[in-house]
Amino acid sequence: MGFGSNRWSALGAAATLIAVVVAAGCGGSSKHSIKPAPPTRRTPGLLGGGNAANRSAGTVASYTPTGNIVADDGFRPWVDGFGFENYGNDVGPQNLTAAQLEDLFGTQVCARGTGARCQLTSVAQEWMAAENSRMAGGHCMGFSVTALEFFSHYRHTQDYGAKTTISLPIRNNVSLQSLLAEDWTFQDLPSVEQKRVTGTPTAVLRKLIAVLNGGRELYTIAIFKRDGTGGHAVTPFAVEDKGQGTFAILIYDNNFPGVIRAIRVNTQADTWRYVGGPDPSDTSELYDGDARTRSLFLLPTTPGLVRQPCPFCNGSQRANSSQTGSVLAPGQRYDQLTLIGNPANHGHLILRDDQGRVTGFVGGRVVNGIPGVRIQSTITSQNWAEAPEPTYLIPPATAVSVTLDGSDLARPDKERVDLIGPGLYAQADDIQLKPGETNVVDFRGGATGFTFHTDPHHDQTPLLVSAIQEGRTSYAFASVAVGVKGGSRLTMYIDKQSGYFAIDTRGTKGNIAKTGYAVYVLSVVRETPQGESVWATGKLLLKRGQLAIVDYRHLPKAGKPLQVTTGAPGGKISFQTVPAEKSK
Repeated sequence: MGFGSNRWSALGAAATLIAVVVAAGCGGSSKHSIKPAPPTRRTPGLLGGGNAANRSAGTVASYTPTGNIVADDGFRPWVDGFGFENYGNDVGPQNLTAAQLEDLFGTQVCARGTGARCQLTSVAQEWMAAENSRMAGGHCMGFSVTALEFFSHYRHTQDYGAKTTISLPIRNNVSLQSLLAEDWTFQDLPSVEQKRVTGTPTAVLRKLIAVLNGGRELYTIAIFKRDGTGGHAVTPFAVEDKGQGTFAILIYDNNFPGVIRAIRVNTQADTWRYVGGPDPSDTSELYDGDARTRSLFLLPTTPGLVRQPCPFCNGSQRANSSQTGSVLAPGQRYDQLTLIGNPANHGHLILRDDQGRVTGFVGGRVVNGIPGVRIQSTITSQNWAEAPEPTYLIPPATAVSVTLDGSDLARPDKERVDLIGPGLYAQADDIQLKPGETNVVDFRGGATGFTFHTDPHHDQTPLLVSAIQEGRTSYAFASVAVGVKGGSRLTMYIDKQSGYFAIDTRGTKGNIAKTGYAVYVLSVVRETPQGESVWATGKLLLKRGQLAIVDYRHLPKAGKPLQVTTGAPGGKISFQTVPAEKSK
């Protein structure tokens, strides 16, 4: 059944590629003359349903190079690109599944079963849900990586329904849809990030010319606007020397199927420029940069083709074979902080450490003042108006206070804040954020707990979730508080030393019949290789200052009531035991 936010609805082969790339170095006349296909008119993703299915794709002319072609690997958009446009989640695609996560990270992501029968661990399910949500703005990175995999014959188009990439169908082709989603995650893989090629526009151009002339790698170009928004991924295949220090990087842009597009580079001014848009009917978006912006860079393909060290696994399944998979080395581990909301209308995250240093979206731009924190901008653009919030990678055990700022909201939005670490996650969901409001989440280091501060002017009913993996067993806890006034603090934490999960109401203002009480509903899920057990409480009435505690390492047998201990902490006040309403 798997874990993740949907669970709580009741509550609220690189060597092959290298050899082919070297062999496909593409000499001959194609290095001197590229004859593009005629302009094409394509429909959108054709997945069926969604707003995109009703959008006119329009027509765009193919760029015709007139200068000397100084690099060319033989890729052609009208053969090796897809015949359908990049799409977002609005068309209802099949994104990542458990099988894709196992393919990426090994059987360690499965609490039990493998392949189509893999039941993900709680943390793996949450990571997958966050990644799938971040694809809402588009799957462009997946389009580029997958096209390069087919071009190099690392994968074969016949396995997905056609003889050529351009002929592949997308409607009802769930295997291709999920592959595009799996390859989208390359941007988040540490192995790919470590091999990123950055530098001035001229330096990136020189590297690209070298690799397109028979290098041992295939690259995706990532481009961002000057303010760091609108990340987009395109596929370079040739470089044209236009004279006087100007060059055109010829690309397959997955928003414009079947035609050549061009990124202009001026090596004398060390600048670059690209005019794009969400589809052939709209080419009004200007991308540009210079030696300071570093907003054009290359992401390699081959590092992502082998099994990856898992960034969210705890390493409890020590491997005897490569099937299990590995985890990141201690010095490379991080907690991943993600905001999930409407990609075009969402709040912004502002992080503060215990010394008041700030990272996040401040004054209309992203800043990073917290040592060790890394900012990972999302490459998704199918619609340039949609700019998902960056993901923040935080050193383990670093406590941060995260402000969810609604100052730029055009209208209210329901949002979620996730912190996912090795074998742990914490989540505040169903946050009803209004324009101008702020909510604050204080995360303990290592995602072992958090406090959610509601905006003082707005009563909230958030869903709070935490999970921990201990050995082969995962525990997940979810709580909904009803009747909580604005300006309250809701605290949830896991005490790994004692084996307790707790809800702390010392900062909560209840408003039920002016009694100071609030109603809580609590669920506990235990996942083992033998199966899953679920317990859910009835209504827990907790007054400000009380605790609700579960001894999660000593849960009752399946079908028996869960024991939740409630009462005030400290002193001589005795605790009351409240039986659960149901379990299975």
